[in-house]
Amino acid sequence: MIDRRDDMDRLEFGIKRLRIDFERFFNGALATPPEELRGRLQRQIRDLRGEPLMTSADRFRLGNLEARFNTFNERFRRRLLRIERGVDPPRPNLNDPTTQPRGPVILDPTLAPSSVERLWRQLADRRTGRPAIRADLDTFRGYLARQLEQIHSKTGCERVEMRVEADGDRLKLKARPMTPRRTDRPKPTGGTQ
Repeated sequence: MIDRRDDMDRLEFGIKRLRIDFERFFNGALATPPEELRGRLQRQIRDLRGEPLMTSADRFRLGNLEARFNTFNERFRRRLLRIERGVDPPRPNLNDPTTQPRGPVILDPTLAPSSVERLWRQLADRRTGRPAIRADLDTFRGYLARQLEQIHSKTGCERVEMRVEADGDRLKLKARPMTPRRTDRPKPTGGTQ
């Protein structure tokens, strides 16, 4: 008997990836459904099904993975049909700057990529969809890191609330330090002196 654990692990990881990619597609983060990944997983399942020397445990695990794949596949097919028929609302286009969520973005020293990108997209010109700044995303991240360092050195706070405000026909980036939580306050004493 040949041990197929690695093949099964790759298949299981691929099925998880497919589920995540389909959710990203339905949320508007991916432009096209992950058909290439789905086809690759179907071929992988077919190839594993054709293996003659599998243990009973491997056949059982493959059956479970195949059932999970088929369940996700059917769920996503139905969801696509519901969108095409107009039963469900259409997918949002997250690359469209007019549909970008507005509002403050909380930044901490880690500069989470999703927060930086959200703030960068908020700076896009709503008429053209192009960034109102002449910096790419990496340059913008470096700029934010320098700003956070300056604010931290002046105020001592780690987190900053950043927001985009319109000033006439220009967009400006505004920062507000978030006050640190005071955990080192002196404890009140019970006695009088």
